[in-house]
Amino acid sequence: MVKYKNHYEAIPVLKHWLKTQPHLPIIEDSPLRSFIVFCDGDVEEAKILIDKHYTFRTNNPQIFGNRDVNSKAFEKLNEILDLILLPDLTPDNHLVTIFRIRSPDVTYYNYTEQVRFIIAVLDAHLRVFPMDKTPDGVYLILDLKEFTLQHLTRVDFSAARVLTKYMEDVISIKIPRSNIINCPTFISRIVTMARTFITEKTYKKFVIHETNNDELFDYIPRDILPIEINGTKGSIDDIKRENLKVFKENADYIFNSKYWFVDESKRPANSRKSQFENMQGNFRSLSVD
Repeated sequence: MVKYKNHYEAIPVLKHWLKTQPHLPIIEDSPLRSFIVFCDGDVEEAKILIDKHYTFRTNNPQIFGNRDVNSKAFEKLNEILDLILLPDLTPDNHLVTIFRIRSPDVTYYNYTEQVRFIIAVLDAHLRVFPMDKTPDGVYLILDLKEFTLQHLTRVDFSAARVLTKYMEDVISIKIPRSNIINCPTFISRIVTMARTFITEKTYKKFVIHETNNDELFDYIPRDILPIEINGTKGSIDDIKRENLKVFKENADYIFNSKYWFVDESKRPANSRKSQFENMQGNFRSLSVD
């Protein structure tokens, strides 16, 4: 087993391998680095993860397909949700992503569209990072101040299951921690109940802050956080405006299936489709931290 301490040296190796895998989509250098970082420099593990990742996307088009950045559905989501990626990385080279619902009104809330939107935004931003600044992972901050029981009743649990399996088994970037702030009591109970259907490793990644949001600063520096959560680095609206430019500029990349879906008719004989059966979520997780 060969591990590359210098992750950049592994990228040409993966690109050479991709030439022998005609069924896989076009994969640019930034996503390739994310795969190799996730696998701690292990190229063979990265190859397995790449195939599983894109096969999973292909088999779940309800989440990963039809990602028109300029659609009315995405525009409406951008109005009722805040999903921002902070401009500064943490001292340990992690990207910080903040998600919050702007209003308790559930009139236009659509969970499946929300999941599709979130992944599309992350895909766009991970593409544009300079290679020497590609993050080693993502810290999530979930602000649930406006999240209500009515929102919960609109959760599509089929889509939630796909998202859970994506994050547990085939995601290409590490998410070592999710901080939940302004957390309602009913969400705390749900997270506890979720231990029955998520892995213990995933469960331990959640840090809940029910009342004292300043505890967040024990995990993420105040000087890179926006003022809405008692940080000092600008406002969410200003950061979101810059994020939206990146999203729009990468509209074709997000929408075009040549970057995201496999073509099973081109899969080589030595890459058996059988090893990727049940890619809706029943395959075994990689043993990668």
